[in-house]
Amino acid sequence: AIERLAGEAQAQGGDPLRDPRLFGRWEVAYTSAGAAQRGQPAGGRFSSRLGRALFRPRGLFQHVYPPGEVVNAVRFSLLGALPGLVLLRGDLEPQEGGWARVRFDPPRLALGPRGARRLVCALGPPSSVRLQTTYVDGALRLGKGGLGSLFAFVSSDADDAELREALRARPV
Repeated sequence: AIERLAGEAQAQGGDPLRDPRLFGRWEVAYTSAGAAQRGQPAGGRFSSRLGRALFRPRGLFQHVYPPGEVVNAVRFSLLGALPGLVLLRGDLEPQEGGWARVRFDPPRLALGPRGARRLVCALGPPSSVRLQTTYVDGALRLGKGGLGSLFAFVSSDADDAELREALRARPV
């Protein structure tokens, strides 16, 4: 159904990357891996069976801020007790055919309750993905990944202050 809806939305035309409704706070409602995809297209290893057992998911988000900043966030609790976040902050660069490249900074892991005692560290190398938004309105956004994955996002009223705080913190 998501594939059909994405195809119909794409046929309607327009450029979702220029639509102001693209910008906002979005919660990941659905993902499917493409044929060339290794692992989960959203949440990565944190969304694997072992990852979900250790890092109990509390939310998967993608916030898009003008003029083109993207923040992916996985909220979790480590073994159900210690709150945490994994964050990817990136810059969205529009490309031809409604596609965009997002160049992400190294991932950040934030462990512990919000505030000065939270441990924040960088996890790995920068990364880059190709994405296409095929449909956007005030409540729903559909997209495709460069490896064939599909995404559905719903508008979220999640507070992004915690994400911003963790991105401003100096990693150890």
